Amino acid sequence: MWVSHFFFWPLLSVSAPQGNQDTSSILADLQRVAVFIPQMDPPELAEDVWWKMRDHLTKKRRMFLASKQFLVDKELFQPKATLSRADAIILARLLDAQALVTSYLREKTFTLQVIDGREGQTLWQATKTLNPSISTADQIFSVSISLIDDFVNAIPYQGSIMIDPLIGKALYEEGDILLAKVSIGNEPRIRPGDMSHFIKLKNTEA
Repeated sequence: MWVSHFFFWPLLSVSAPQGNQDTSSILADLQRVAVFIPQMDPPELAEDVWWKMRDHLTKKRRMFLASKQFLVDKELFQPKATLSRADAIILARLLDAQALVTSYLREKTFTLQVIDGREGQTLWQATKTLNPSISTADQIFSVSISLIDDFVNAIPYQGSIMIDPLIGKALYEEGDILLAKVSIGNEPRIRPGDMSHFIKLKNTEA
């Protein structure tokens, strides 16, 4: 099962991540994400880091996140580092995920990667180098959370319209006013009176 947190963005224009427009559009439309355990030693620390990263993403309220039990049931609660495009597509289908998050520690360098579940391409990736004079356990949590924040900040839009469950539409009228309900997560960068830009995204098959 997917954890029941709705993650929709209010479509304000903010800085898009570097890369092509297709990648930016995919990032903007992410709603279902599966986070794998980081590949690092010791395993106990790796699982603790997974919990911290997943919990931090959950608090952002930007997307549905696969639960531990869901990953266990699929026999995928395990470390994942780099994935081939074919493996990424297969795993995404098994988990019904639009994106997969993998991470790994190599010689004091921690890497976080977000992979598109449909095409298997890398949507976003970044690394941070740990301080060699400080133990891994004393800094890996802050480093991994920092990368999670960098990923969330790379999403080019801040919210998305919610479908009203009673009327089954995204837009509705009250008198002469056209209204929409928009979910903006727990850390919105929007204030009353700010100009909003609404963008419709549509998946197209080649």
